[in-house]
Amino acid sequence: MNPEAETIGDIAIINEIPDFVVDLLNEFTIYYKQLNNLPDNYSMIGDISTTDVTNTNKILEEFYDAQTKYAKYEMLSPDTNKLYSPDSYVDTGDEMFGISKNDELILVSQSLFAVLIELVNLKRESNKGEKYSVVPIRRE
Repeated sequence: MNPEAETIGDIAIINEIPDFVVDLLNEFTIYYKQLNNLPDNYSMIGDISTTDVTNTNKILEEFYDAQTKYAKYEMLSPDTNKLYSPDSYVDTGDEMFGISKNDELILVSQSLFAVLIELVNLKRESNKGEKYSVVPIRRE
């Protein structure tokens, strides 16, 4: 079997994961900066103290939380990670996130991490004139 052909979802294991993870972190950083009204030059690791070992980093904690929820849902309730068109989604009252394309909501999900994964995939496949972004619809 060709290891380059193996995939996890739509992500190629051997060649694509490092670039995909960087794109995922970048998209989360963009989302986090917009959500918290942070400056464009805000860095994911900029506020980590190199002298205080008890120091924590809010953005990395939130990224970890989104990733952990995604993994938990994959095992216990995979429908939570599914993406839906806004018209077909049945609102459960839980947190919800969306993807907009050129300022039009095109997909929704209860999973921020699922939205981020799809966003990266869409941006990689789209022409450069299209604008995609994460839309926080309802947060915990």
